[in-house]
Amino acid sequence: MVDSRQLPTFVTYYALTLAVIARNPSIRIREIAQILGITGRAVQRILADLTTAGYIVHTTAHRRNLYEVRGERLLKDPIANGRNVGDLIQFLRPE
Repeated sequence: MVDSRQLPTFVTYYALTLAVIARNPSIRIREIAQILGITGRAVQRILADLTTAGYIVHTTAHRRNLYEVRGERLLKDPIANGRNVGDLIQFLRPE
């Protein structure tokens, strides 16, 4: 039997981070790291990149970070065919 941790991951941590934030906009960085199995530092870099690219907006309210996923933003991937971030999140959500 193959250990599932040894199988390749087809979805990037960037996409997974967007999906996690879409479910819980006030989630903490350490919680994202725990869910995805990566370091908090890696999550910080991903969040900074996503913010710079305009895929998320970051605000602070009462010592809590709040993230808003910009679902209308088009994906830059050439095979995305005009799809947006909202389409990606919808695809990643379990039924």
